[in-house]
Amino acid sequence: MYLMHGDRKAAIVNSERQIVKIINPKEMPVGTLSNNQMVQARLFLSWLYSRVIPNDRQNKLQIEKILHTTVNDAYLRSLGVSLTDCYWFKDDDCGLKWKDVNFHDNGFSKDYAESILTGISHDNVSFDIPDITTDGALKKVWLNVNGEATLVKCGDIGEKKNGKHLLSANEIIASEIANIIGLNHVQYYPVNINNEVLCACPCYINTPDYDAITMLQFVHQDFSYNKAGISKLYKEINALDNYYKMLFFDAFIGNFDRHEKNITFRKDINTGNVSLLPVFDSGSSLGYYCGEILKPLSLTQKEQLEYSCKKNKKIYKNIDIDIIKNSIKTNYELFAINEKLYNTAIQIIDRNYKICRNIYKQYSITKEEDFCL
Repeated sequence: MYLMHGDRKAAIVNSERQIVKIINPKEMPVGTLSNNQMVQARLFLSWLYSRVIPNDRQNKLQIEKILHTTVNDAYLRSLGVSLTDCYWFKDDDCGLKWKDVNFHDNGFSKDYAESILTGISHDNVSFDIPDITTDGALKKVWLNVNGEATLVKCGDIGEKKNGKHLLSANEIIASEIANIIGLNHVQYYPVNINNEVLCACPCYINTPDYDAITMLQFVHQDFSYNKAGISKLYKEINALDNYYKMLFFDAFIGNFDRHEKNITFRKDINTGNVSLLPVFDSGSSLGYYCGEILKPLSLTQKEQLEYSCKKNKKIYKNIDIDIIKNSIKTNYELFAINEKLYNTAIQIIDRNYKICRNIYKQYSITKEEDFCL
């Protein structure tokens, strides 16, 4: 059996998806190569686990009941095709090509999503779905909406959920704040499914020629990219401005979950060119977590606001506190989030806005076009 990268053979693997022999190192997933065979096996396993339903998925038992098998078995039977990269597994005597199996050209089955969202059972659910290769703890499904692969995600997890989809509401608010500051962010929007309001967003990979690559993969490839070294990669692809905007954004909304798998780039499999993907997964914010130290730089919110301001004094130019507060109010009402959580979110925005004011005074920036709150 082969690990394929598009139509190119990357490695020979066994039935357990373990590497037997690397055929073309250049076609292997970023961050999976090592001169040490044991280390390489662990890196490849880490990559495999990053593109399959995890053990802590909110509704894993429901998933396995719908699929009539285990997640691991479903992964083996699904060819390992994903919406967000060009890797898949191919038997030696299989005549299929990448154009025959990728979801961008061929679409995917709707039976699984229908069963997850409505409870309607199907005797033979197809494994021709991108859900099997989608990571994350939250309950989620892929749908085809007007010809666009769209992720619908729940947000009712954590001690503060109170039976509501708090994380979903925060995702929508965060994307609206990102738009205000000019940060390239996945666009989340509300959807009503069976009288439940959830959030949805289009897939950030929309052609069959790109791999999404996490910052963790780049760190596994080159440890100099770790923590503060992240800026090195952004500089290499001429995207430092977006990096500083992301740091400011996370500090401003109090997002404590910008770990290395939540920072993602895309690589053209034909040219090798690396470029930015939109920021995503910003719902663990606005008081969802209690803490002070932010990922990935291990700075406090105040320190990260100051740091990002020093690097780019124009980040705050378009901030309108009233628009942000109205977004929180509108979306929390839509999702029926309680008043206590609403007040917490407002307090966080007010506090961080005040910090921005103080930064403004500290740097004595007098030109409105350079720094405007």
